[in-house]
Formats: sequence, C-alpha cells, structure tokens
Amino acid sequence: MKTLMAFDYSLPTDPKPKVLVIDEEGNPITGCSFVEETYPNRQFVMSVPGVVKLVGDSDVVAAAMQTRVDVAADYDRVVGAGEWQVIWLDAPRESEMFKAAQQKRSSRIVANLPSITVLEITIGGEAAPKSPVH
Repeated sequence: MKTLMAFDYSLPTDPKPKVLVIDEEGNPITGCSFVEETYPNRQFVMSVPGVVKLVGDSDVVAAAMQTRVDVAADYDRVVGAGEWQVIWLDAPRESEMFKAAQQKRSSRIVANLPSITVLEITIGGEAAPKSPVH
C-alpha cells in the first residue's frame, strides 16, 4: 500500500488553484486545477478519506464526483488498483513524510546527472587558461 500525499500546489500568480499528488518517492502521480466553485471540494476530489460532504450546486457536485473517479483511475494506473491511500497535507514543507519524499527525488535526480569531464585544450601550442566548471 502506497501513501500518496495531496497538497495545494498553487502559486500566488496562478489563475486557478492547483492540487498536486506525489508518492512516497516524491514522484508526481496526478494533479488538478480548480475553479472557485469546485475548490472547496478538493479533498473529496483527491480521495482523502473521511471527506464526504460536497459543497455547491448539482453541476459542481457532479463535476467533483466525476473528477474523483478520474483521479482514482490515475492512482490505480500509476500505483496499482487499490494499492494506495491518500493523506492531505495542509503544510507540506512541515511534513517529515513530504521532506523525505523530496529528498529521495532530489537524490535520484542528482544520481542520474551525467558526469562532467574537463578537457584541457591546447591552442597554438599553449595551454588554454583553466577555468572552473559551473
């Protein structure tokens, strides 16, 4: 069973609020953009347990329910059918689980960077001046 972390991923300049879901390794699983009317239902849409009350008119409720089905299908496709549970993080940067996931992702990215080889090139019989690699 994988634990998926859902949290608000909006920037102040974003026209619509966003929610991102990552796994324990820091891999993005799925995300959603919301409009003002659907944003109060974000935890329901992301399948956070215990959230059952929906806010809004029948069109908003129908959209939230369909999006929840689509999001759960994303979870099943990426993680495995029924092999996930979702937690909501109000303050992801304060969560030890979130920090560990980000560290794992960063380590994996750094480990896969290509090696840098510094070559000394001779120009007209003289060695070119060495400069640090940035």
